[in-house]
Amino acid sequence: DCRGCALGLWEWSPGAGAAPVAVTSHASTWNEHADLSPEGRIVWISSSGEPFTPNNQWGKTLRTDWWIMNASGSDKRQITFFNANSPAGTRAICAESALNSTGMELVGTIDVIRDGVSTSQVVLLTFKRPV
Repeated sequence: DCRGCALGLWEWSPGAGAAPVAVTSHASTWNEHADLSPEGRIVWISSSGEPFTPNNQWGKTLRTDWWIMNASGSDKRQITFFNANSPAGTRAICAESALNSTGMELVGTIDVIRDGVSTSQVVLLTFKRPV
């Protein structure tokens, strides 16, 4: 059992009296490391579209890429495809990231796992327009 392994992102205004509202699916998807862009959009990592079963062995199968969406949770789009383009036997776990003040660059860490060996890398993504 690993209830904490399926993670979602939520919108909540504590003083407004409303209950939190999920802005991502979280039943069998890993979502975390959200960052707000200067344009008011959310960049985060997700396992959406990748096979993932939340259990105590999540570290052996998890694959994540960076995604972007409106703060309301609408217009979700995948912005990296490290897992879709990786060779057989290789997977990527995108993790912590930060956007620069213009929203034109994102720096983040990726763990690349090949044949059970993990190598951490820092990447810099440059966008054609602010995210």
